[in-house]
Amino acid sequence: MFGFGGAAESEMLRAERRDLRSLLEALTDAQWETPSLCNGWTVHDIVAHITGVSATNPGDVLRSTPHLVRGYSRLVDHGNESFVARRRPLPHRELLAEYVEVMGLDQDAKPTRIFGRAYTRLVPSQGLADAVIHHQDIRRPLELPRTIPAERLVVALDRVLASRFVFHGYKRARGLQFQATDIDLRRGAGPSVRGAAEALLMAVSGRTASLAELSGDGVDTLRDRIGSAA
Repeated sequence: MFGFGGAAESEMLRAERRDLRSLLEALTDAQWETPSLCNGWTVHDIVAHITGVSATNPGDVLRSTPHLVRGYSRLVDHGNESFVARRRPLPHRELLAEYVEVMGLDQDAKPTRIFGRAYTRLVPSQGLADAVIHHQDIRRPLELPRTIPAERLVVALDRVLASRFVFHGYKRARGLQFQATDIDLRRGAGPSVRGAAEALLMAVSGRTASLAELSGDGVDTLRDRIGSAA
């Protein structure tokens, strides 16, 4: 669902972006070059993607429009490839500086580009889901666990479970029940998928890395759906 988001969700998104900044500032060069959970992308590439999406301008959209004839997914893939390729040569600290500037993370600053502002103001729940997922795409391979505030996980999971296009969570989740074992969250009806809320979020967003952490008679169905969409 798209629509105007609330102030609470916008603040959650800003907090998640600040948390990622803190992580990135502490990473070594070797960690920046570590493969992420996104196939073919390093940690550096993930940050390039996140930054590139929020830094998109109308010209970028127009240049990508011809790919729409091949489908929405192809349009998104082309945009993502362009964002990452453009920023892959940047030194890690220079990319981090652009991330901070684009997201408006310095004191009293605001996102400086139209898409960054739109995520924050209009669809903060979508921005939050994307931010949490990509944060974990980085942390999990680096074996740097964290405790994610429960309210962020609830908003992110609800967004992904309902998403038919951006996260494709609806197709993976339909007919299943998701039950978090660490927070108060139960969604859907059908064969159960149980686990920590973060593991549920990563799985329903298409990451296979957390499947081994889940239990229930719906896990095999979820695994098959993730595999068929790969």
